[in-house]
Amino acid sequence: MAWFLIAISSCRHDPDNEPDSTNPGDYFNLMVVNEGSFGSGNAELSLINTTTDSVMNAAFSLLNNRPLGDVAQSVAPINDEWWVVVNNSQKIEVLDATTLLSKASITGFSSPRYLADNGSGKAIVSNLFAEEIEEINTATYAISATHIEDCSQPSIYDCGNEMCAFAQGKWWLANQAQDKIIARNNVLDEVFSTSLNANPQSLLRDSDGNIWVLTYDFTGVEPVRIYKLNGTDGQIVASLDMPAGTPYASQNMVLSPDAQNLYILGNHIYHIHTPSSTPTLEQICSYTATAPYGLGIDAEGSFLYLCEAGDFVSPGAVIRISLATCEEVNRYTVGINPAKIVLLPH
Repeated sequence: MAWFLIAISSCRHDPDNEPDSTNPGDYFNLMVVNEGSFGSGNAELSLINTTTDSVMNAAFSLLNNRPLGDVAQSVAPINDEWWVVVNNSQKIEVLDATTLLSKASITGFSSPRYLADNGSGKAIVSNLFAEEIEEINTATYAISATHIEDCSQPSIYDCGNEMCAFAQGKWWLANQAQDKIIARNNVLDEVFSTSLNANPQSLLRDSDGNIWVLTYDFTGVEPVRIYKLNGTDGQIVASLDMPAGTPYASQNMVLSPDAQNLYILGNHIYHIHTPSSTPTLEQICSYTATAPYGLGIDAEGSFLYLCEAGDFVSPGAVIRISLATCEEVNRYTVGINPAKIVLLPH
């Protein structure tokens, strides 16, 4: 198991916790998607075992004997696979969930950003710099349709589709050019849209089917705002403003495993209890980081994982924070610009 020797080469070695499988996905419990630097082709995956504190950096390259590509934008679980969207390489890498070996490289995109699937064989991919949404057959890995958007206003982002999700029988897309959340039916016809105060950045579904959105205005005029939308008709149920000076992050909200507690990354870490009819924003933890860039949570809802981008050109870090004490438990060195954290199934 050459990958295991690499993983423990710079970490403490605990013989009692050596892997009993040849698959890295069975040993590590976290996968970090490192965006890398734009134009440098140094996007990567890092794997972490939080029991042994073992880290395997450059995991994609080591396991697949080739680079991942340029700017790993996002990742989603589909059919016991990890689908990694590599934005500036205009592709999606499909990885086996346990071996993390590439099963397919899907190409034919112009500027892929995020993807979502409906659990019935269809996924959609958003494009930031193109007036289109791609539809993918998740069994064959083929682009089955391209939907051309009719943009209502000119923008450097064209249609500006970013985050997307499938919830309540609808596709939800965060549209940066129009500062809207747009809901579409299964054939991607628009059903309704909800206007927001600024660019929608994060998009999550809670346990009651409500949609939570965080907006960010890059001009600094509008406040960073969190919206709770009715999952049936998109109506605004509540909105909460983050404190002034809240930094931009690639992934700035995460839901607890029961989807009832929302954690938000700002200058501090904040919490919202989502089932509340009158939700409030509560500051719960402080942290030490130069450039907070992403947020994740463990399977038990006991620890948060904060991505630290640092200077954006050197290896970053993942900080493990206890929700019980708000103390930093550990700090792991990972790749450049760590942005997304996902839990590997066990």
